[in-house]
Amino acid sequence: MALYIVLTFDDLTQDMVTVSDILKSVGARGVFFINTAAIVSEVEEGVVRELAKGHEVGSHSHTHPDLAKLSVEEVFRELELSKQILSRIIGREVKSFAYPYGAYNNAIVETVRRSRYIAARTTDVEPPITRVEDFLKLPVLFHDFLHLSKEAVENMLRKLLGERYTPSTLEYVWRQIVENPVKALNTTLKLITDQKPDKEALAIILLHPWKVRELKALSSRSRSVSAVNTCE
Repeated sequence: MALYIVLTFDDLTQDMVTVSDILKSVGARGVFFINTAAIVSEVEEGVVRELAKGHEVGSHSHTHPDLAKLSVEEVFRELELSKQILSRIIGREVKSFAYPYGAYNNAIVETVRRSRYIAARTTDVEPPITRVEDFLKLPVLFHDFLHLSKEAVENMLRKLLGERYTPSTLEYVWRQIVENPVKALNTTLKLITDQKPDKEALAIILLHPWKVRELKALSSRSRSVSAVNTCE
């Protein structure tokens, strides 16, 4: 059965271009969440346009604040401004969001929904996911700034990308799951063992571009692109 891997990257840096090239070399796609206040010139706009050519671009707010410390209307302005800027740059509506610092509550989630995002990633770590109850509260399998060394990240990526798993995007997975709601998601520890998932599963991985830039795991797959099943 299908395992949808979603590789997500936070914060706008020049490292994103390198990561994008690495992903493209192995036929994989990622989701790049951009804090739009970091777009200060045509250089940064060019980076965002380049990312959008082969990947999904999502919002990481405008100024990267702790949304839990803002009023509802301040949160709404952060979400709307970021969406407007990114949508103008890439020429299509941005539909995914990542909570800065992983901070969210029910009021923030409803504001994200009000801003017409269809998927939002948290930093909550929940390895055994059996079902996604709300696409605006998506947890991650792991994220790199918890305790993982460069070697641990490399080993995980090599394992996942070496098993004919499906690199995907949040928008694609949303279409597959929400528009076909009979599919349950069961991300378990099978994702990091030799066992195969027994039904559709979703693994969201949060990385930062500077953590991946020098990794060999992804680039080592470039000689066997056919082994990776890419979703369009």
